[in-house]
Amino acid sequence: MLKGSGAVISASTQEQLSANAAIAVMTIVFVIYGVAGGLAAAIITDFIQGILTIIFSFLLLPLVMNAVGWMDGIREVIADPQMLTLVAPAEIGFFYIAVIAFNALVGIVTQPHTMSNCAAGKTEMEGRFGWMFGNIIKRVCTIPWCLTGVAAIVYFGSKEIEPDHVFGAVAGDFLPKILPGILGVFLAALLASVMSSCDAFMIASAGLFTENIYRPLAPGRGQGHYVTVGRMKAWRYSGRSRR
Repeated sequence: MLKGSGAVISASTQEQLSANAAIAVMTIVFVIYGVAGGLAAAIITDFIQGILTIIFSFLLLPLVMNAVGWMDGIREVIADPQMLTLVAPAEIGFFYIAVIAFNALVGIVTQPHTMSNCAAGKTEMEGRFGWMFGNIIKRVCTIPWCLTGVAAIVYFGSKEIEPDHVFGAVAGDFLPKILPGILGVFLAALLASVMSSCDAFMIASAGLFTENIYRPLAPGRGQGHYVTVGRMKAWRYSGRSRR
């Protein structure tokens, strides 16, 4: 996630800010507020970045679509129908279904931050609703992301551009024309969206290590001691993630 967002930031700023510098800045920021504020800080940043991510997911789409002539213009340039189909290019057989089912079992539901995310609501129903509704919103946001990518194929034409840089390049071309400073808001939203996931991974992993490994090996210590150990573990986890 850090590497992908670093590529987007580098492209949107025309490489004035390198990907490695962006990764370093993001890591420093989410480690500081994650270690200091814990899960409460992660929840606040998740809420803010969620709103900003939804806004910017749809903001770029009409701009780039208008520039390429909407779907009629896209179809005139993209002759290969496979690039515009929603159906898998290969046959959907038993192996395909088995792999999808396996990914569902070992994917998001088993990640360390999932339990704390679902339990962040005041009631069980709030946790259920937040988890379900949040995932539905993500699926909806996938639509403008895909269409923006398809329109970018037409917009950039034969211009050489790295696939990981496409979204950032589109943002860098269009957002400054709308309003001065809006590209900075876009970058802030992107940074927040990545850091909100990284801090959740960090905090959850540190908590699991402290409660399930360290506490049984060193029982009877004060609560402040275990909090300190969790913070130290979070710091080490973030260092490995950045590398």
